[in-house]
Amino acid sequence: MNKSFIFLTGLLLNLQMNLNSQNQLFIEGNVDTTTILDDGFEDGNLSPFSTGGDATWSIQSLMSNTGSKAAISGLIAEDQESYLEYNLTVPVGATAIVSFAAKVSTYNVFTFTVDGEIVWDIYGTSDWNTYSPITLGEGNYILRWSLNVSYTDPPFQDKAWLDDVNIYFMDHFAIKIKDNTEGVGKILTSDKEGNAYWSTPSSLFSKPQNLPLSLSGKFSGPILTIENNFPGVYSETSPSLGIKIPVADIGICVDSSVLSGFRSINSVNFGFESLYAGYSGFASTGGIRGFQSNDASFVGFESNSSSYGFENNFSTSHGFVSYGAGGDGIYVTGSSGFAGNFDGDVQVTGMLTNGGGSLKIDHPLDPENKYLYHSFVESADMMNIYNGNISLDANGSAVVVLPDWFEALNFDFRYQLTCIGGYAQIYISEKIVDNQFRIAGGTPGLEVSWQVTGVRKDPYAVANPIVTEVEKPLNEKGYFLHPKAYGFKAEKGINYQISQENLTRDQTKIILNRQ
Repeated sequence: MNKSFIFLTGLLLNLQMNLNSQNQLFIEGNVDTTTILDDGFEDGNLSPFSTGGDATWSIQSLMSNTGSKAAISGLIAEDQESYLEYNLTVPVGATAIVSFAAKVSTYNVFTFTVDGEIVWDIYGTSDWNTYSPITLGEGNYILRWSLNVSYTDPPFQDKAWLDDVNIYFMDHFAIKIKDNTEGVGKILTSDKEGNAYWSTPSSLFSKPQNLPLSLSGKFSGPILTIENNFPGVYSETSPSLGIKIPVADIGICVDSSVLSGFRSINSVNFGFESLYAGYSGFASTGGIRGFQSNDASFVGFESNSSSYGFENNFSTSHGFVSYGAGGDGIYVTGSSGFAGNFDGDVQVTGMLTNGGGSLKIDHPLDPENKYLYHSFVESADMMNIYNGNISLDANGSAVVVLPDWFEALNFDFRYQLTCIGGYAQIYISEKIVDNQFRIAGGTPGLEVSWQVTGVRKDPYAVANPIVTEVEKPLNEKGYFLHPKAYGFKAEKGINYQISQENLTRDQTKIILNRQ
């Protein structure tokens, strides 16, 4: 019996081989680690971090994960941010491992991002937790810890603490399995007794070979890397499962900068199927999960299907959930059809902005063959319109009673009066007070059609007024929402430029291992 031990970034790999063959197998390999940053802020200094936003971070000694000190975010109010940053350069041939401890007390969100891409987002109050590992390949990165407040009452109550930031480099390691018969093109296999040896395939691979593989244990990095011209994992099993992964964090993590990270060619059934029975929290247990960086160089989920690009039959919660952190939650472009087609009710809790709008129904006189369109009524104000008919009393006057919420919702009233079936010099004798107004100057029994408009003054309307004229941002100047209406080609469209940037941008930072 022969034992070999390899120490890989805190993981002790115990390899036991029963060597009964003439040529005994043995392992050669090593890995080097270099600590770049191990900062618990015990020196009372934020350096080498930088801080910014609407309020800067500082060092305090009331809360800490270990030791006696930790960094704390600045005091911020609504729609403000306080962040801490670290610039990291990972040299060629190395991998950086990042971990940190954080505590949060907020009704908003605390995020950790790498080059603007969210790695962790923490909502609400959370005690000290250690977040690790974040694995980064060679390149330059901006690590940012940020507290963002979109709503707070009272202000300056949201806080985040950071402690024990650790970054170390792991040089790429190599493992050699030798028995003095190894050579180019040989594969490692075993007999029925489990004795391992190098062998030469009888012919060149026409497709990936069937190599049974079973791996178990806890690992701090990738445990299997496949580099070849064939699919990394290939399965032809029909009645059973080609790949089976038990409950875990990430079943398959693929780093592919050239071709598809996961590709399925299946003309009959599902190319990729996930049978997951639940959904809870924020984007935690979806059937398919796609991460999209802010620079939009890669697509989180893409489908070129002649039928449904994405289908979800989920009856108890949301069919599709998207959180836009700093960008659009959903961005959709329609080339020949609709960008969005909703069959059912649609609710928008924020501001709805559009280039125009209309009512479309089956034509009342020919519903089987025609549609009827009506344009929306638009205004520079958030205007409400109310109308009705009323008959004047024996004194030639009438009181129009409005709903009890009318003055709570509206102000800046406008009036219109029209006589029906006769003429009289009618007028508004009393303006709206206590949700009613009076009409006078008519003849007994005369019918009057009235119209009143008001401008909204509810809290949401006051906080979000319509600004009628605004300057375009610098990157949108010279471009149009509707270029064809002004005699220009589609290339002058603002949304066209966004689509092209998403497709052609070639500077991409890939987060290799994300929890």
